[in-house]
Amino acid sequence: MKYFLTQLVSRKNTRGFTLLEALIGISIVVVAITATFGATQNGLQSAVESRDQITAFYLAQEGVEYIRNVRDTNRIHNDDWLKGIAELPSDPCFFGKTCIVDAVLPATNPPVTCSSGLALSCPNIRQDLVAGSTFGFYGNSASWTTTNFNREIRIDQNVSGREVVVVVTMKWGNGSTFVARELLLNWQ
Repeated sequence: MKYFLTQLVSRKNTRGFTLLEALIGISIVVVAITATFGATQNGLQSAVESRDQITAFYLAQEGVEYIRNVRDTNRIHNDDWLKGIAELPSDPCFFGKTCIVDAVLPATNPPVTCSSGLALSCPNIRQDLVAGSTFGFYGNSASWTTTNFNREIRIDQNVSGREVVVVVTMKWGNGSTFVARELLLNWQ
């Protein structure tokens, strides 16, 4: 009898999984892997969106800093504080005009008027993707690669005539938009 019970226990322990048990186990593993891939995909998409948003913020700040630098340089040289930008109606960023600037190569790519309206009509910013001294920089050089970022600058005159509002509109990706406004004073 002892031999019979040992054989029965031994045979019972050596049986494999049933087909139903195997299918349930595989289903659980597939659901776990699918959920992990879904979470990873969402995380990667959020990272790309965050990277683009941060880049757009920095490009908007760069536009404001470019105008600020022109103002400061003009004042140091005892020129009109908006010379070359918005001093005369023929200047590229004169009040009511939309313009683009290139902070990396301003000598070869001076400010350019895009339109007299407020719509996004300027070309997209380009990025240097070729190894060299300007690698990774953004600007308007025709030889650089076009990005999905669009930056437009508008200068609005304040009532006093001694201060202006610089408005930088950034558009990128599939419709994302950011507007930065900065008040600049004539510190004469």
